[in-house]
Amino acid sequence: MAPIYWGDLHSHCAISYGTGSLERALRAAAGHLDFAAITGHANWPDMPRDRARYGAIIDYHRDGFERLAERWAEVQAHIERHHRPGRFIPILSTEWHSIAVGDHNVYYPRSQGPIAEGDDLAALTASAPPGAIIVPHHLGYGPGARGIDWDAFDGERSPVVEIVSTHGASDHGAGAIASYHTMGPFQAAGSVEEGLARGHRFGVVGGTDHHAGYPGHHGGGRTAVVAEGLTREAIFDALRHRRCYAATGDAIELTFDIDGTPMGGETTAPGDRRITATARGADAILSLELLRNGRPIAATRSDAHAPDLSTLRRWKVRLEWGWGEKDARAPWRGEARVRGGRLVGVDPVFRGEEVIDPRDEHRFDEGDEPAHALLGQDDERVGWRSVTHGNPHPRVPSTAGIVLEIEGDARTSIDIELDELRVRHAIGELARGSIAHRLRGWLSEALLLHRAVPDVCFTAALDVRDEGEREVDVYRVRVLQVNGERAWSSPIWVVRR
Repeated sequence: MAPIYWGDLHSHCAISYGTGSLERALRAAAGHLDFAAITGHANWPDMPRDRARYGAIIDYHRDGFERLAERWAEVQAHIERHHRPGRFIPILSTEWHSIAVGDHNVYYPRSQGPIAEGDDLAALTASAPPGAIIVPHHLGYGPGARGIDWDAFDGERSPVVEIVSTHGASDHGAGAIASYHTMGPFQAAGSVEEGLARGHRFGVVGGTDHHAGYPGHHGGGRTAVVAEGLTREAIFDALRHRRCYAATGDAIELTFDIDGTPMGGETTAPGDRRITATARGADAILSLELLRNGRPIAATRSDAHAPDLSTLRRWKVRLEWGWGEKDARAPWRGEARVRGGRLVGVDPVFRGEEVIDPRDEHRFDEGDEPAHALLGQDDERVGWRSVTHGNPHPRVPSTAGIVLEIEGDARTSIDIELDELRVRHAIGELARGSIAHRLRGWLSEALLLHRAVPDVCFTAALDVRDEGEREVDVYRVRVLQVNGERAWSSPIWVVRR
């Protein structure tokens, strides 16, 4: 199988309306993602004209569009300068709004091109450069509400759709993750299931739609592509062939095939077909679910609790830091060192400032310096620096963290140096539950070591035989972890012949 690369296909900064410099956004993305699109808001042909009601919105959007047009040459130059095949791939993109048929992002196959525009989707497509991919996002609002109108959908123009972002998840009905944005609720007419039921063929991707210059903001949405290499051409090829899937934040590795046809593909089978799927998460797998034509037909989960610690050799431990009083800024510098084992991998859990409306006050802009960065890693240690702020609401995190994958046994320990804090905890101790350290007592910043999760808990697999039920059956897979993080596969279509 080709490698999996992770990115954010939808983020914003101060190049249109939003905050944070383009330089910071690109540097932040390169620090914890393989690819990213820094999207400029470009135009809105059916913007409301009622100034008495929408005057502030009209002016705000027009100012953003003008700002992008003025800086477009600079934006293209930044994208080209940060383009490093094999290391990090920035993607030039713009956003086109439409109340009637939904917002769409235009992804450019190169670092240059004119700003795409048009009064309708056909004109937008004609204006985009050859090879561009046009992706509808926050689908769930539905037609007439800046969500998708499936009657206007074209799978050639849009081989993928955005299933999840900070707006919510447009999986089904009112959304697998509901929207409480000012634009209103999600509805079934804008769901992925509605589009598939209508016979459309498309894959799914995720993007944060973060407006404060931090691509990959954890929990907003991200995209995994199965590509032959880390190049712009390979990423676009994966998107065009729907070899991709979406997740909320954790890097959940997902495989899915039917008789050897991978996700996003189409195959034929007169009847019996073998369906396999695997999930390898960053926490225990609560559900690995197979859907056929919108209905679950099989599901499994990982072992909820490890039976015998002495038999286990692979673990994941999430380190999370932050908390403290709401308006307090906390800089961190830390190191984790594995004793009596091996550090196999590190997945960042990094966040920017939580932003709902980019017109809101931004109190924590850090200039051009990204808020978080890894500072070297080998098979024994990893270092990091970070800046967090107190959580804005008890249900809205602004913490940061990393997920360590460790090869070892119950006696393997993790030594952590985090500013003045020095602690050591064994895997066996953490397997019994999480442990917190408050740096300065009550109402202070804290470090949380989450429960150590063995591989029998963070992996799950399905192997199913199915006869199908229609002339064309649509299968897809979704994953739910114990901590609430999710993933959705692109579909596979099976034609009965």
